Amino acid sequence: MKNESVAVSIIMPIYNVEIYLRESIESAINQTLQNIEIICVDDGSTDGSGDIADWYAAKDPRVKVLHKSNTGYGNSMNKGLELAEGKYIGILEPDDFISSDMMMQLYEIAEKEKLEIVKSDFAYLEGERGNYQICPARIHEDVALYGKVLNKEEKKQLFKGNVAHWTCLYRREFLLLHHIYYNETPGASYQDTGFWFQTLVYAQRVYLTDRYYYHYRQDNPNSSMLSKTKVYCISDEYDFILRRLRENEQILKEYLPMYTLCRYAGHRDTLDRIADEYKLEFLEHMSQEFNQLNRQGLFNTDFMEKQDADTLYTVIKDPAAFYERKQAAAKLLCQILEQYRVLYIYGAGYMGRKVLRQLSTKDRKKVQSFLVTRKSGDAGKVDGVAVEEFGKYREVKEDAGIIVGVTRKYKEEIVNYLKTNAVQHIIELPDEISQV
Repeated sequence: MKNESVAVSIIMPIYNVEIYLRESIESAINQTLQNIEIICVDDGSTDGSGDIADWYAAKDPRVKVLHKSNTGYGNSMNKGLELAEGKYIGILEPDDFISSDMMMQLYEIAEKEKLEIVKSDFAYLEGERGNYQICPARIHEDVALYGKVLNKEEKKQLFKGNVAHWTCLYRREFLLLHHIYYNETPGASYQDTGFWFQTLVYAQRVYLTDRYYYHYRQDNPNSSMLSKTKVYCISDEYDFILRRLRENEQILKEYLPMYTLCRYAGHRDTLDRIADEYKLEFLEHMSQEFNQLNRQGLFNTDFMEKQDADTLYTVIKDPAAFYERKQAAAKLLCQILEQYRVLYIYGAGYMGRKVLRQLSTKDRKKVQSFLVTRKSGDAGKVDGVAVEEFGKYREVKEDAGIIVGVTRKYKEEIVNYLKTNAVQHIIELPDEISQV
């Protein structure tokens, strides 16, 4: 019988993270919300992670440890969900940490608004303890979605936001009612994506708060985000999502446009991350996938921006031609930037980071910082590059330029803002670069 006095169950899937684990577990133990449980699922760690979790369990009865063989992230999370007794479920990756008031604040919002999901903003984290660089990030760029219970159409806009499934509290009854679980493909990555997608499909009462509590580490060298061996895991995860959608034809029809967008976005982001030698092969794989979905009637671009839809159709039609475009864009970008000794990127969000990834090694070394209109809190670095407020920035010299790294929606506004502030060396990337 479940213990109904537990407000929140925090699930920690643990595998070989001993250098970060103490800080992570302590951030859970030190929550101002006391009636919690911390479920540490040790996925067959071969370092000292299991012993560390056991040490904390011996000190605090709220810490529970399950040791099992190495079966992967999805299985670990499902085991944690099975053991959980809390009214709500929280998730803490063992190389991250959370602010002491996270569970209390989210729990109070969830109870007051009778929510199935409450989701907060988060912060990227780089560096070592005592010398962290922290950059707050938004779940969604539309501020109108925050601070209220979202209606159905507003909720769908979250499919265009950040996955970040660990910034949430989920009502456990809601997860059980809709049989929401993680994909258990052994050794796979992206298994948070399937869970996130299911929760957004079925949730009726969702709320965003613009405070950040969760600190997400970007620079763990063992992170699967940086592993070249997992290039095609994104396809496996979206196959899992599709299988779940096809269990209900009405749900499939309604959410197929969101599915098409998210599958494309996941593949696009993977393409940006992988090494050059894998890109053409991955594009060919992507073309085959979407062609097959189209033939099966499982393809709908109605929820996509025209630029993204056009890009996807180009990849489907001729992946080799798109690859050549992408290579040509990289060459053109080098030529545009050749005259500048120093570079800045205006915007530290998705587009700014995408611009940074597109730069050659030589040009990336020229980048002094991301520039933002207003720096949030203790923001320090993003992807290893400093974040600075434009207002504190000195006028660009002749051999320096500012690359506009924002989405098309805000591009004109930012360019006008820079011109108003007498910036002479504004670099607006042409479509042949920004659209690939």
